[in-house]
Amino acid sequence: MTFAKQIVRGLAVGAIAVGLTTAASAQNGTNFHVLSNGLDAVYLNIGGGSGQTGGADGIGNWIDGNDLRGNYITALGEFGYRQSTFFTSECVLGAPPAVALDFPGILFIEFDGRNPNDQDIFTRPACTAGLPNGTTTAGFLPYGISPGASAQFFLAGLPTGAGLPSTAAILLPNNGLAPASNGGTATLIAAAGAALPISSTGFCWIVMFTWTPSALVGLDNIDGWWHWNINSVNNNQYWGLSNDELNVYSSNTVALSGNQTALNTFFASFEYEWHGTTADPSMNNALNPAGINGTGPYYAADNGALNPNGGWDLGRHGGASISGTGGTINPITGNGTQNPAGTPSGGIPTYGYMSWNNEVSGLRTVWHQVDWAGTFGVDPDTLGAGYNALVGPPGQRLPVGVSSLVNPAPGWPQGVSIAQFPLMFHTPTSGHPETDPLGFPAGSFGIVGQWGATNMLPINGLSEVCTIGLPVAVQYGSVAVKSDLSDFEFNPAVDKISASGNIMIID
Repeated sequence: MTFAKQIVRGLAVGAIAVGLTTAASAQNGTNFHVLSNGLDAVYLNIGGGSGQTGGADGIGNWIDGNDLRGNYITALGEFGYRQSTFFTSECVLGAPPAVALDFPGILFIEFDGRNPNDQDIFTRPACTAGLPNGTTTAGFLPYGISPGASAQFFLAGLPTGAGLPSTAAILLPNNGLAPASNGGTATLIAAAGAALPISSTGFCWIVMFTWTPSALVGLDNIDGWWHWNINSVNNNQYWGLSNDELNVYSSNTVALSGNQTALNTFFASFEYEWHGTTADPSMNNALNPAGINGTGPYYAADNGALNPNGGWDLGRHGGASISGTGGTINPITGNGTQNPAGTPSGGIPTYGYMSWNNEVSGLRTVWHQVDWAGTFGVDPDTLGAGYNALVGPPGQRLPVGVSSLVNPAPGWPQGVSIAQFPLMFHTPTSGHPETDPLGFPAGSFGIVGQWGATNMLPINGLSEVCTIGLPVAVQYGSVAVKSDLSDFEFNPAVDKISASGNIMIID
C-alpha cells in the first residue's frame, strides 16, 4: 500500500528536551491543545525492552478531524488547523547502548476522503438499548472497519522524498484506503527524525518539537491526523502513557511489537501522553475531575468561576456523560471512566471549557451548539460553503457551522448558543499557580500560561441522551467580546477566533 500523495506540506522541526532542567524560548501566540490527562506509567513492550525492536516498532495516535477545525484561511487557500509545536513523553531506562533520546521517525499523516462524522476505525460513540456502547465492557472496545475491508490496520512503506529510510514501514489505520474504491487518502504532511544527547538514563523526558519556519497546516473537514513515532534504535526508550483518560470510546492509541509482527491495543482509558499547540486561541473541553489518580494539573484549579468540584479534567474524552457513570470501564476501578465514585476528587458531573490565548488578554465567550451534522453522521463536505458562518474581516468564520443546513427548525443561531453566551464568559490571564498540561511550571517551554476557564456547569439531572437512540454531538469554539459587551470582536488584529472542538454527549 502506498500513500495517495507524497510530502506536499513537510516542514523542518527543531527540538528542546526538558527533564531535570528547563529551557525556554519565546512562543507567544502558541496555545496548548491538550490531548491527554498526563503521564502516569510506562510499560514493558511499549517503546523499549523485551518484545520491542528499535528502529522498527512504534506507537501511533489518532486525532479526530473534528478537533482539527481551524477558522482562518491558511496558505493552502482554505480554512485549516495550524499546529505550532508538539510534545512527546518518554522514559530512557536501563543499560544504555547510547545515552540519548532517539526518534528515528516522527510522522504526521493526514487522512481524508471519508467522513469525519462517521469514522471508519476510531468510531464515534454509539448507543444500544438506551445505553452508550462501552458501559458494560471490560474496557476494551473494538475498532471499526471500512466497508468491504479485511483489516483495520496495516503496514505501509514511506514514499520517496520523506527524508527517512525507504525501508522503514509504519502502521496505518485503514480509514477507507483498502479497498481503494472506498476513497480514503493518506497524505504524509510532515516527517522528521531527531537524536538528542542526555546526561544519563533513568529519567523521564518531555520533548518539544517546533515546526519551522511556520506552523504545520491541515486542510479543512479532514477525517483526522495519524501521528506515528518509531521506537528508539537503542531499545531503551519507553513511551509514556496515561491510564486514567475519561474516554467514552476506544483508545486512540495503538502500538507495534515483535518487530512489526504484533499489534498492541489498549483499554479505552489508556492513551499515549502527548500534546500539541495551536497558533490560534485553543478550546479544551473540561469535565468533572474523575481521574483515578487524582493527579491532573487542573484538578484543584481556582479560576474564580462557578466550579462545584474545585477543578476539572482535561484530555480528549470523546464524550461527556450526563450521569457521570458513563464512559468505558476503567479496568483499575471497574467503574465508568467518568464516574466520580471512588476517585480522589469525587464531585458531580460538570461541563465547561478551558482556553489558552497567549497573545491577548481579553474577554471571550463560547459559541457551542448541537452539531446536527455530527449527530446524524452527515459528511460536512456535502454541506458546501453555506455551512461556514463567515464573519469580517474576510478570511475567518465562526467556530461553529450553520446547523440549520442539516436541521432547519428552529433556525440558527441555536437558542442554546445565545442563552449561554453570558455563562461562558472568561478572560485568559497569566500568573496562575497551576502547572502547564505537562506538569511543569508555566513558561518552562517558553509558552506563557495565559488561560481562562468558563463556568463548570452541573449537568447531572439533565434528560438522558441515549434514550433517543444516539449520542448528541456538540461543536464549540470561542470568540472575543468587546469590553463594553456591545458585540463580538471579530477583528483579528485585536483578538482571534479560536480553533474548534467537538464532543459527544451521552449518558
